Order: sequence, then C-alpha cells, then structure tokens
Amino acid sequence: MLAVTISASTGLEALRSALERAVAGGGGIGGVAVLHVESGERASIRGAESFPMASVMKVPVALLVLHRVDQGTLSLDQAVRLAPSDYRPWAGSLADAAARGVSLSVRDLLGRMLVESDNGARDVLLGLAGGPPAVTARLRELGVSGLRVDRPEGEIGLAEAGVEPIPPPSTCSRSCRAAARSPARAPAWCCG
Repeated sequence: MLAVTISASTGLEALRSALERAVAGGGGIGGVAVLHVESGERASIRGAESFPMASVMKVPVALLVLHRVDQGTLSLDQAVRLAPSDYRPWAGSLADAAARGVSLSVRDLLGRMLVESDNGARDVLLGLAGGPPAVTARLRELGVSGLRVDRPEGEIGLAEAGVEPIPPPSTCSRSCRAAARSPARAPAWCCG
C-alpha cells in the first residue's frame, strides 16, 4: 500500500518527489499516477507502464456486481453456496465458510472482498457476475480503457507460484494431437 500525505498547497514537483520516495521505499517495482481533479494537474512515477492490478481489480469487480444488482440479475441478499475450492490460502477469510460449505450473501461477499481484501470472495463474485471478460466489457462501457481483467486470483496465484494451469480437456486433446506430430513443442501438461 502506498500512502503519501501532502497539503493542498504542495507544488507538483514536491508531490512528484514524495511519490518517488514512497515508490522507492516499497521494496519492489511500482508506479503511481495522481490527478488533481479541480486543476487537471497530473503527477506520475512510471505512469505509462503497465502493472498487474492486484487488489485494485476488486473495484472493477464490485462495479460489475453492483451493475448486475441494478439490472436485477443479482441481488445483494442472494445466497451463494461456497465450496472448499473458493478459499484462497494466500489472502482471505473464507477458509472456515468454504470448508463447511456454507452460503454467504452477495452483500457479505462484497464486504469481505472490499473491506478484508478477500481474494476468494473476489473470485466467487467474479464468476457470479460473468467472469473476467464481463468485467473488462463493463470497464469499456464506463469509458475506462487501459485496464483489463484477464483471470481470477486463483489462476494468478498459481502462475506466481510457477504452476501452469491445465486447460480444459477439449483443448488438451487438440493440443496433444498436434504435439504428437511435433513432440519437441508439446506443453508439459500434455506429455508429462
């Protein structure tokens, strides 16, 4: 998390300097962009580079879920039954609920996602609202470009751990048939 406290009278260069110190102190590679709404002035550090959205993705997911509520296709009181596969061990509070197979409301899942930063809740809501393409489409409808949601947290966590997700069987069979003609280019999950 990045936190910079400045006064309203802080100049653009002082703001940029504070942002540079905050990004450098984060211990990783980061970027930030800010906009002063009234004046239109902007400041950024690595502002033209793309970064993984991480927990920032939770806001677009919430926007889509609430849009579905407004449309009447979802209800905040709608019960969603959880399964053990909905728990994300690296971030979340769904462990007990998912393990017991209980149901939580869309409202409760939104709270867990936005307040507790629960990635399992985000993935459940992401699936319920139509998946990553639906979130990206909603962003485009709202005039937001340059952001996209490609996959749920469960897949992101596996990729970061170096685990290649196994595609659906239909893809596997087509790929393995092609790999039989060229074994040197076969994916690890096909011939391993």
